[in-house]
Amino acid sequence: MIAASWCETGSAIVANCFRHVGFAVERAETSGSAVEACDENDLPDEEIAVAWADLQEGNVPADVDLNEFLQADSDLVVREEITDEDIIKGAQEESASSDEDEITAQPDPMLPSTSSVLDAFNIIRRCIGAQDNDEAMALLAAWESRVVPSLGKERKQAKLTDFWN
Repeated sequence: MIAASWCETGSAIVANCFRHVGFAVERAETSGSAVEACDENDLPDEEIAVAWADLQEGNVPADVDLNEFLQADSDLVVREEITDEDIIKGAQEESASSDEDEITAQPDPMLPSTSSVLDAFNIIRRCIGAQDNDEAMALLAAWESRVVPSLGKERKQAKLTDFWN
């Protein structure tokens, strides 16, 4: 159905649509009135007259003619004109905000607590001890000596009153 509609649509209608949105430059041989004449000739006059009569019975003011009604929004501004300065300003603001995001990055809130990390080391130590694996125990001790000092760096000592509240 869409393919059939597309085949029935004349090139003048497509050119008019592109001209209205500003994608095409008007050439001398294709003037706006010629395109409008093609659009009007594509529709049967009887259908236009019936549709216009129905509209006039509705809310269309009596002093508005058909061409005014059809072209009512042809000069309507539907998008903002962007200048080079606006584009540059937007790009600079974007890069500045992305730099701020990197600077104010917070530590991951899902980090495990110090006690849960120490408990995990104890569980692994018991497992390795049960297997009597000296090499694995040495590796665990090396990892523990690297991880444990970093656990308390950003923590402050709890107050005694924190336990009663």
